[in-house]
Amino acid sequence: MMYAAGIPITEATERATRAAGNVLVASQFAGGRDSVRAGGAASEGFSKRLPAEYRSLWQVGEETGDLDKTAAKIAEIAGDRADLYFTTFASGFPKVVYFIMLAVAAFAVLMYATQFYSNLYRF
Repeated sequence: MMYAAGIPITEATERATRAAGNVLVASQFAGGRDSVRAGGAASEGFSKRLPAEYRSLWQVGEETGDLDKTAAKIAEIAGDRADLYFTTFASGFPKVVYFIMLAVAAFAVLMYATQFYSNLYRF
């Protein structure tokens, strides 16, 4: 947004890195800030831990001059991916909880049955 508003790319990357609010995310983009300061493209300095598709899309945006549109597309892709992960987690988590409850109930039944039959043989 800052780049689209006319703020120079060096200042925009510096502010964006500081505004990230997350140290891990900021560290992945800090190399881009340093690369821009050295006169290169921001995508050259991004961490290799970022998904390759994000880095390549960013590079295309830098080369075509449509960085603001490309950044919005990357945000859309990341949001869709987060929705998919959350939906997958939300569909699988109840099954895990039910399995744990079943295992606890089965253990309790076996413990009570063992205790009952061991006391029955005492008589």
